[in-house]
Amino acid sequence: MEGEVLIINDEVKNTASSIFNEILKKELINNKKTLIIAISGESGSGKSVISHELSALFRKNNLVCKCLCADNFYRIHPKIRRDWREAHKQEIGINEYDWEMINRITRDFRNREVSSFQVIDLNTQEPEKLTTDFSKIDVIIFDGLFVISNNLTDCDMRIFLTAPEERKKLAQITRGKENANDPFRDYITNKENQDVKNLIEELNGKEILFFDGNINKLEWKNGKKIYNLI
Repeated sequence: MEGEVLIINDEVKNTASSIFNEILKKELINNKKTLIIAISGESGSGKSVISHELSALFRKNNLVCKCLCADNFYRIHPKIRRDWREAHKQEIGINEYDWEMINRITRDFRNREVSSFQVIDLNTQEPEKLTTDFSKIDVIIFDGLFVISNNLTDCDMRIFLTAPEERKKLAQITRGKENANDPFRDYITNKENQDVKNLIEELNGKEILFFDGNINKLEWKNGKKIYNLI
């Protein structure tokens, strides 16, 4: 969301640098070809910080990158989302995103058009209209729990991050996204994590850059392999 405070440490910088090197190896940057990257991972795994550090690396290489957090594209207003989720438990997950809007943004980007869409201000919890001239943008990075799924119909590179449980929990608590005394939040987290495993298994035939934060290892894997690891 807009206004979220991100902490970029040396570990994040090293991980982002390794990912950027893989982008270079894949020759995805070619004469400023438009590039769409999706970064997924469980809550607290570092999606947002890695996205923004990658953006800085693109900038150092004379490419303009825009980061878009999928949390901006929930169909339900944040102020009523908790009540909605309690009333629609089985609908919690991947279909809460407005995929039509997300895919329209990618089309506007590929066509180098001016695009308007809403983002959620973290402080006010209210949607605001954002207008972007994509003729001036070379790369967009979507970060979010489900963005590597096939629901994102146009994507050049999929990345999945995982991290030790204690690090994820600390990140979640620091950002105020978790309440240790909230059993419903545990239900949401478990439901979302299962959805993530399901969507990754569906990507069995597609290559995903997988960063295992438990052993600080980055490698290319297919969805089936990652499914068995998380």
